[in-house]
Amino acid sequence: MIGLSLAFRKAPVVPPTEPSSLVIEVDIAQRVRVSNWSGALGCQEILDYLARPEEEGQERFNEIADLRGVVLDLSIADVTRISEAMKKRFDTSANIKIGVVTDSLFIESLIRAFNEQTDQSHGFSLESFRDFEDAYTWTAK
Repeated sequence: MIGLSLAFRKAPVVPPTEPSSLVIEVDIAQRVRVSNWSGALGCQEILDYLARPEEEGQERFNEIADLRGVVLDLSIADVTRISEAMKKRFDTSANIKIGVVTDSLFIESLIRAFNEQTDQSHGFSLESFRDFEDAYTWTAK
């Protein structure tokens, strides 16, 4: 008789996530604003960022959102609210490029779904990248 041993593992304990924080860097010459996010990022933080006033002289800058290591806390309704806020922020004549740097398949999937569900008549292009330099090259063009 062969003995069978089953080992049950507990799900790994996820450490508590730090609240979100944001550091913004601006490359005036290339007209690129880089938002470096960390911690847990929820709908309200994103809506607050989108509602912030533009700095004088930095209107219509392309954007990079560095979300590597970020944990998103969003519902489907939140994604819809963010989508509407983005459409309001970037009027149809803006032609803003928004590169999202991420190490998350979930975030990449959200961006892909957003692009598939949107008619592209809004004032921005949204792309995901794994590499910061690739995102920078794309947004700085």
